[in-house]
Amino acid sequence: MNTRNLMRGTDRLSRTAAGADLEALRDLREAIRAVLLTHTTGQPLDPTVVGRLRALALAAPLRAEIGEDGSAAPAALDDNAVARVLAAIASAGQTGTWRRLKVCANPDCQWAFYDASRNRSGTWCDMSICGSRVKMRAYRRRAAGT
Repeated sequence: MNTRNLMRGTDRLSRTAAGADLEALRDLREAIRAVLLTHTTGQPLDPTVVGRLRALALAAPLRAEIGEDGSAAPAALDDNAVARVLAAIASAGQTGTWRRLKVCANPDCQWAFYDASRNRSGTWCDMSICGSRVKMRAYRRRAAGT
């Protein structure tokens, strides 16, 4: 998930994959980012994201069922990067950690993080960085409006 750094404009996936594999991994990463953002915001998942995940799962040597919430259940596994990522999602779904995986609500960041808060209300990857920045921007907007 965190192979793409929006703040720096870098993408580490290009160092590990090429061609069709690279495009599939990028598409998978962004679809997962969209799912994790729903974990952060509580908004419903766009059905086109579910469709993208299902298409990627069908193309991977791993056969997986994709639920309406973007969760995956593996049926078979092969040595393929997309298949391994889908298997990890399935494992997270089975252990109950899938809903705790979120994306930072700071639109300039969108770093994936594990929400360890007791009530699962984490919004930012790091409160002292992204949380502070977002709250300061909101304060400045309010102050400029008065």
